[in-house]
Amino acid sequence: MIDDFNYYANESYDTLSNLGYKLDLSAHRYYCIELYDSTTITYDRLQVDDEIVGRIYSDGSTTKIHYGVATDVDILNEEKEFIKL
Repeated sequence: MIDDFNYYANESYDTLSNLGYKLDLSAHRYYCIELYDSTTITYDRLQVDDEIVGRIYSDGSTTKIHYGVATDVDILNEEKEFIKL
């Protein structure tokens, strides 16, 4: 699963970077995001028992998490849906 996650994350990395996204690939269990209003949100990547990988989208005021492996096409579609929020 980790190999698939890394493969698809790397496939979409350049595309998202070129769109202006700050990307961070992390193996830490806890991941903190500070929003524009100084609120900090902490995500536990082991919160969902059967998923150990995922993606967090944030625009500085809103965040959305997706657990599990996704293809590069899925990741780009998630990004498109996120910016519509």
